[in-house]
Amino acid sequence: MVILSRYLLLAAKPLVPLDAVYSSFVSAMFFQFQDQKCNFSDLIEANHRDRDYCCGGKETKITVYLQLFSGGPNATTVAVAGAPGRPRTPTEFGTIYVNDSPFTESISINSPTVGRSQGLYVASSRDGLYSFDPFSFMFTDGQYNGSTLEFQGLGYSIQNTSVTEFSVLSGTKIFRYVRGYATFLAVRQIPARNYTVTMANITIRRC
Repeated sequence: MVILSRYLLLAAKPLVPLDAVYSSFVSAMFFQFQDQKCNFSDLIEANHRDRDYCCGGKETKITVYLQLFSGGPNATTVAVAGAPGRPRTPTEFGTIYVNDSPFTESISINSPTVGRSQGLYVASSRDGLYSFDPFSFMFTDGQYNGSTLEFQGLGYSIQNTSVTEFSVLSGTKIFRYVRGYATFLAVRQIPARNYTVTMANITIRRC
């Protein structure tokens, strides 16, 4: 009877409202986050005040050259899907390409190959001007051998020769915890060979 009475007393106590529990949890998390070096407002203003704030790692710049073939027996880009009944072209909404292109130390295709770019090109705008491009850089030689960088962003169609900028989301091995950006620009084109060389300038910091 004593044990049963204790359970009855517990059951008789009013329960704490769930919204009060949620509010307490959110408040605790907020103040805990405020104690850290970087809060929300700091992150928003970080680049305006101090480039090293919240991301104090050393800045690294890398330049490589992608050797791209859009057709022929050595094609590095292939259309794999598209809208039903529509042509599979870079500007046709819904077309998806996969790519596996080597990148080299200099503009010449005969210069040392230091890695490969592998990923997707998705014609994601109805007007055919833009694409959604998630891709990886896999380094296979040199000081970054075995490491990767992950990119994502909104690109232009293959016909566009403007500078394109992508976010560097992160990486592996040497590039763990990095963030940054990269610009891509076509610096050589030979239409008769379906051949384009694109210069990639990458800027990253470890965070």
